[in-house]
Amino acid sequence: MKKDNWSHPPHFSQVALLIDGENGPASAAAAILIRASEWGEVALRRVYGDWSSPQMRSWREVVTQHGMRAVHQHLPKKNAADIALTVDAIDLFHQGFRRFCLVSGDSDYVPLVLWLMEHGCLVAVIGHKDVPLALRQACSVFVPSEQLNPPTKSSALIPGASPVVSTQGMPREPTRRQRGRKKRARFPSPSVFPETERKP
Repeated sequence: MKKDNWSHPPHFSQVALLIDGENGPASAAAAILIRASEWGEVALRRVYGDWSSPQMRSWREVVTQHGMRAVHQHLPKKNAADIALTVDAIDLFHQGFRRFCLVSGDSDYVPLVLWLMEHGCLVAVIGHKDVPLALRQACSVFVPSEQLNPPTKSSALIPGASPVVSTQGMPREPTRRQRGRKKRARFPSPSVFPETERKP
């Protein structure tokens, strides 16, 4: 059978979540996974940094809990994690990934983001609200980490499972009496996440 030249690459609809652990908040790990899942199945989750450094201490308890892979960079160069993340992103592109979620506020990633955008990728960046304008404008979607919804206890993530969206603000389950009524109550569609900032 002749192969369709217009078929999508193998990981076209999946998301590669790449986190710069030295510039990303470990406390928001669960919320980051929930937000990243809006763009597709988060099939790959990696956190980059020098794991022997005290700066990465907060991430050590998080990676196992959320099924993330710790990518260790022990080189003395300050931007060793940046280089490793960039090389992996290019490699993942050639493996077929077309959706990337980058967690960082470092402007050193601007060339990578622009390269991925030029090659038809969706690139979402999650970072603090004061990230350089060049990084905000380069990506498809920018999400300030301050706007991430903290997950509730009931929305804890299980490695390998789909993220559970917080039910805060959603309609409650109708009572037995309400279910017996002929006229069903109509509930407004809740807004689970705050509006995402997009470049003009």
